[in-house]
Amino acid sequence: MGITERVENCLCVVVSEETGSISVAQGGMLNRPLTSSKLKELLLDKFSPSVDGDTVAPQLRSLGRRLSIKGLNFLGFVQRKLPRPAPQEKK
Repeated sequence: MGITERVENCLCVVVSEETGSISVAQGGMLNRPLTSSKLKELLLDKFSPSVDGDTVAPQLRSLGRRLSIKGLNFLGFVQRKLPRPAPQEKK
């Protein structure tokens, strides 16, 4: 979380090794706990290309798309590593 306080455009995804809970740090603030679907939504919102494309330099127009793809690939990786909850017994 400390890096997000010092680096302006930094988003840090944190996954607990013990519990598998997902958190996101940004601007020194910790958003937790997150579900994998909420993390996906947050990453898509953060890294989707903006509507106002004219203000973006031509070489940077596809950056949001590339980051979204990498974010989704990372999310898939995280989902595969998370422990699956045990099925609950019916009483």
